[in-house]
Amino acid sequence: MCGDYRGYTVLSAAPPQTGVQILQTLELLEPYDMESLGLPTQSAEAFDVLTSALRVGMSDSRYNQDPSWEPAPVNAVASPGYAAERSAMVGTGHVPAEIESGDPMNFAGAPPAERCVRLNPYRADSAGPIVSSRTTPRVEISSAAGGETTHLSVVDAAGNAVSLSQTNSSVFGSGARVAGFFLNNSGIVFSDEETPFTPTLAGSDPWRVRKSTISPTIVLKDGRVAMVVGAPGGGRIPTEIVQNMVYVLDYHLDPLAALRMPRIYPSDDEPQVQLEIGFPADVLADIRDMGYDPDAESFGYARLYMIVRAGDHWIGVADPRHNGEVRGY
Repeated sequence: MCGDYRGYTVLSAAPPQTGVQILQTLELLEPYDMESLGLPTQSAEAFDVLTSALRVGMSDSRYNQDPSWEPAPVNAVASPGYAAERSAMVGTGHVPAEIESGDPMNFAGAPPAERCVRLNPYRADSAGPIVSSRTTPRVEISSAAGGETTHLSVVDAAGNAVSLSQTNSSVFGSGARVAGFFLNNSGIVFSDEETPFTPTLAGSDPWRVRKSTISPTIVLKDGRVAMVVGAPGGGRIPTEIVQNMVYVLDYHLDPLAALRMPRIYPSDDEPQVQLEIGFPADVLADIRDMGYDPDAESFGYARLYMIVRAGDHWIGVADPRHNGEVRGY
C-alpha cells in the first residue's frame, strides 16, 4: 500500500498485514502541526491528537482481512476523504468511551496519491475474486505464549531497502520446515465455527490467511529512501511504528531519541491508555480531565528497528528495550 504524508511517500504492507492502519493514522494526523503542539509527554493537546488518531486507526483496522476471503476495502480506509470524515474523532479534548468503526465504502473508488501512481500500489480492485461470503462468528484469540516474530530493516550502498517482518506465531510455529523456513501456526486464531478451509465439489476454496499486525514500512522522500522501519510485538506494532515515524518526521528527533520516547498504547473500545514511564504528573492530570484513564503499561512492547537517512549517511537504531542490534558492513 502507498500513501502521502507531508510530502513523504509511505509504503507499507498490504492486507492481511496492517499497513492500512499506518497509512490511515498518518492521514488523520496530517492536518496538525505536531511540532508546534509540543511533545505528547509535555502537552496534553499533542497527547490527545496522537492518541485519538491511534484509536481511530485501531477501530477501522477491522476492515483489514484476507482479500481472497472477504472484502477488504483498505484503500478506502486509508484515503484522505475517509480520514477527513473520521477527523471529527481526533483531537477533540473529550474522550469517548469507545471509538466505533466508520463506513469507508463511500470512498471505495478513491484513487491513490499522485506520487504513488507510478509505484503501482496495491488496489482493492486488483485483488482476487471474493470466493466466499462466510459470516460465521469470530473469536479473538491472543497470541500464543512464547511468540516468535523478528524484523530486519536493511539498506545497501546504492540506497536499495528492505523492510522484512517474519512471524512463526509461536516459537517454531507449526514445526514444519520448507526450504529452510519454519511455517507458522497462525491458524490457532480461528475458532471451530470459522474453519480456514471448506472443501467444495470443485475444490476451489482457498485457505484463509490470518489477519496480521506486522507492518513493515519504507518511507521515500523525492524518490529516495528516507526511512526503513518495522517491529515485532503483536497488536502494539502499528501504533508504535506510527509514534516513532511522527517523532522523526514531524518532531525531527534523533532516531535513537525517538525510540527512547515513552510509548502510548490506547484501546479503541475503552478510555484506558497504557503508558510507559516518562509522562509528568501535570500532563497525566490534564488527560484525565479529558476522560483518558492512564495506566502503567502491561507486559509487552513492540521492538522497533529503524534506519533513517541523514544527508549522505544512514543512522541505524535498535530498540533499547530489547537485545536487537545495528550492524554495518
